[in-house]
Amino acid sequence: MNAQNQNDGKLNEVTGKDIILENIHQYVLENKLNGTMKFHFFEYLKFVNSLCGVRITKKCHDLGLKRIGLDIEEMEEEINRTFIKPGDLDSENYILKKIQTERHKIGLHIYPAVVINDVTFRG
Repeated sequence: MNAQNQNDGKLNEVTGKDIILENIHQYVLENKLNGTMKFHFFEYLKFVNSLCGVRITKKCHDLGLKRIGLDIEEMEEEINRTFIKPGDLDSENYILKKIQTERHKIGLHIYPAVVINDVTFRG
């Protein structure tokens, strides 16, 4: 799968694994920065998207963490613990399993669908 980086107009390779890992990074980061720290999550998103466009690499992710003052190693440990075999990025992931279960409960596995106020609409 290829995706174009809108910041530089060049074609960058973006694998499905890259996208999934960044989704996991963002899920863990958002949960870590709850409450009064929540604005740091949006600062992270703004920074990495302006810096990297659609290609958010590990390096870009790390720069985003530094930008908001978080310890990279600590975040990596938290992310690694979300896998059934900690550190094995090819093993099943608890976060992805949870999201998949939630989507099935509300019918989002049937496309196209959208959920508004806990009501699923298909069409």
